[in-house]
Amino acid sequence: MIVAGFDTTFITFTWLLSALLNNKHVMKHAQEELDLKVGRDRWVEQSDIQNLVYIKAIVKETLRLYTTFPLLVPHETMKDYHVGGYHISKGTRLLVNAWKLHRDPAIWSNLEARENCKGKHRRKQRST
Repeated sequence: MIVAGFDTTFITFTWLLSALLNNKHVMKHAQEELDLKVGRDRWVEQSDIQNLVYIKAIVKETLRLYTTFPLLVPHETMKDYHVGGYHISKGTRLLVNAWKLHRDPAIWSNLEARENCKGKHRRKQRST
């Protein structure tokens, strides 16, 4: 169980780094947010995380796009259902395709849109 938890965390972190390295503008905005909210004179602390909105969004987007388990744990229906125009009989084993759900344009609007955060993490100019 510990190995499984480590492996999934490692895989997610690898995808996160890959996404940042392939999207330099995102990494730049994340660095700006860290500089503004934490500074460069100390390590990030647990209490800082609530203020790192952009970085939390990066992590959530990484989890959405690069889900560790593309097919969720199988479920079995306990009674007959009608879902989306389909009849699903009692006892049917269902596999949910999380990878597809996370990329479904009916659920997620503007899947290919680039974020627009210009100037949102800039330091305020000191008045002299």
